Amino acid sequence: MKLTENFINPSSYNLYFDNLFTSVDLLKSFGEQSFRATGTLRKKRINRECPLKEPMSMRKKETGTPDFPFDENSDIFLVRWNENNHCYHKFQHFKTIL
Repeated sequence: MKLTENFINPSSYNLYFDNLFTSVDLLKSFGEQSFRATGTLRKKRINRECPLKEPMSMRKKETGTPDFPFDENSDIFLVRWNENNHCYHKFQHFKTIL
């Protein structure tokens, strides 16, 4: 967070994180500072309140099938799609991509 303290006009920046660093709390913090952030998310770091389909039901779907709930509490858009392993991406800047 200290690296972003001196940024002028944070809304003009898009920050990207890999799965080692991405968390809901991190994206919330950057959203509160007007930064836009995207990251790959580990399964263990997904909020329980976020209404994702069960992995077993996703396995029965065709490869590439998406699941994309929106967490209104944190203003975070979560995208998951069916591959060999499920891929999860969180977007804090959903307003600019929709």
